[in-house]
Amino acid sequence: MSKNKEVSKSELKKMFSSAYETKDEVSNFQPDEGKYPTRYNGAKLEKSQSSGRWQIHYVIVFMNGEYKGKKLHSFDGVDNEQSMRFAIKRLEAMGFDVEEFDELEDTLKKIEKKKPAVWTKVKQSGDYTNTFALGLMTEEEVEEAEEGGESDDKKEEKEEKEDKKKEDVSFEKGDKVKFENKEGDDVEGVIKSIDGDDVIVKDDDGEKHEVDIEDLEKVEDDDDDKDKKDKREEDITIEKGMKVECFKKGKSLGIGKVRALNESEGTVTVKIDGEKKDFKVEDLKLAE
Repeated sequence: MSKNKEVSKSELKKMFSSAYETKDEVSNFQPDEGKYPTRYNGAKLEKSQSSGRWQIHYVIVFMNGEYKGKKLHSFDGVDNEQSMRFAIKRLEAMGFDVEEFDELEDTLKKIEKKKPAVWTKVKQSGDYTNTFALGLMTEEEVEEAEEGGESDDKKEEKEEKEDKKKEDVSFEKGDKVKFENKEGDDVEGVIKSIDGDDVIVKDDDGEKHEVDIEDLEKVEDDDDDKDKKDKREEDITIEKGMKVECFKKGKSLGIGKVRALNESEGTVTVKIDGEKKDFKVEDLKLAE
């Protein structure tokens, strides 16, 4: 009959040190199953000190409710092809299209810098807490989550806006408009859809914003802009797979690769710096 092996105090010290180093690989709390507004405050490619596998370590912070401010450590393994599929799908849900492994670490650095607001689904499996990224939150959802829900004043203000209608200006899909974001900056874009007073506007970076129709102002192209646009469209023929230089307000953003032609929207989808963005044809130039 075998006896349990005795553990010396020095071995206990080693085990304790190892456990301390790997403590973040164990969830520090188990939230109830559900869908939560969260921010991804950390994203790093690392090797597990306990198992030795390669994994992406995410630090997910809850934005409101009883778990507000609490951190959940989530790990996506990248040590085999099946695990990589799940890791890639999480990145896609956060708006990042990573086609090559060499792009992964740069993408994770962008996530750490941007700290994207993401709807996260939590599911329990025994002692394990699994997380799934469902998609990016809209600006309005982020604002509401950070405020812990709409206040009575905000609801009243929203109701007052809903009661008002602009009689002198009408908007249609495709109109060029501008509005002021919550930081007080002017943003220009094109109307993609209108549902009552709720308007979806896509800005020059390809990002979509949900804007109240009361907050929109029409933007008319001057003659110089129209002439410049016509000339650029005559000078360039865009095809999928081409390398192009992308511009925003005359400033170069770098060179990317054409991924799709959106004829119905009059835009071109370009993969630049690991992200897919939509540009107008006049904001592109063939890369030499």
